[in-house]
Amino acid sequence: MTINRKENFGVEGFRIQRNNPDGTIPTYDRMLGLGGTIDVSGLTGAATENVVIKEDNGSVDDQVIDISGGTFADPTNATVDELVTALNAANALLGTPQNWTASKDSATNRLMFALTSGTATKVQLYGGLISFLGFGAYSGAAPTFTRIGLKIVQGFDTAKAIALPKNIKDKEEVENETGDGSLTSVIVNAIVKGITPALTCAKNDYELKQMVMGGVYDSANNEYEPPTIDEQEQKSAFHIEIFSPAYDQGSNLKTNIAGWEQLLIRTVTGYEGDIAKEVKTFSDIILNLDATEYTDENGDKLAAYQEKMLTLAEYEALDVLNV
Repeated sequence: MTINRKENFGVEGFRIQRNNPDGTIPTYDRMLGLGGTIDVSGLTGAATENVVIKEDNGSVDDQVIDISGGTFADPTNATVDELVTALNAANALLGTPQNWTASKDSATNRLMFALTSGTATKVQLYGGLISFLGFGAYSGAAPTFTRIGLKIVQGFDTAKAIALPKNIKDKEEVENETGDGSLTSVIVNAIVKGITPALTCAKNDYELKQMVMGGVYDSANNEYEPPTIDEQEQKSAFHIEIFSPAYDQGSNLKTNIAGWEQLLIRTVTGYEGDIAKEVKTFSDIILNLDATEYTDENGDKLAAYQEKMLTLAEYEALDVLNV
């Protein structure tokens, strides 16, 4: 059934997840981490960090993965191959191993996780060890315990407005006029290079800021440390999905939703805009974003965004609030 001629009303919310270090969107069979080597000498048994995995709307599996006993020729320069062996061995030792298998991606030579069994539309992979191993990081080689990894951050209870202006190279008109007054002109079409979304949010969400700008969110102490100037040189890309209800023509109750528009913006970076604090006024948080064309894992170039109209059944199957 074709339902693409619906009328959008407002915005329901959004969800954001970091991309792989090569800029591609993570999938159940391709989640990329670091390339090259990393110093694991500080990962002692007492300081081992966790791995969290969540498939679609399933339960969260949070376990300690101890790779401190792995075999590394030089622990200050552990290789991807050594990490693969250590990670799979540590996972196998768990009472109930997590549903992932580590390997080395043949195309990028990066550390890669994939589901051992089954498929999922959305896989979240995060925790201290995951961020340390470069998942969700710009270059995949940043040994920091940000814990954001490939977690999904939702904005269904904070979204107020979302603007989607286009980034356009203006059209040009090139003219050639001769002495007798004849004129030849060529119009070079305008080009849409991408979009520059702006998210207006009601809540000062530190985890959302970390997702967009980088930096470190310390949930235990409820503190957010923005990135330094140097750190902002290597911002992590992410993708964002925006959901808006759609209605049929005519008179509708708000509950008479006929479908949902899903706007996928494939590769995005951004920063927090100015904040105004005034008496008797709520302070909104504005996130300014930049989205460019996207290159997938096969090297194919795609537009910055994709629009899709979902049926009610398709939207409900996504279960966006519980993923």
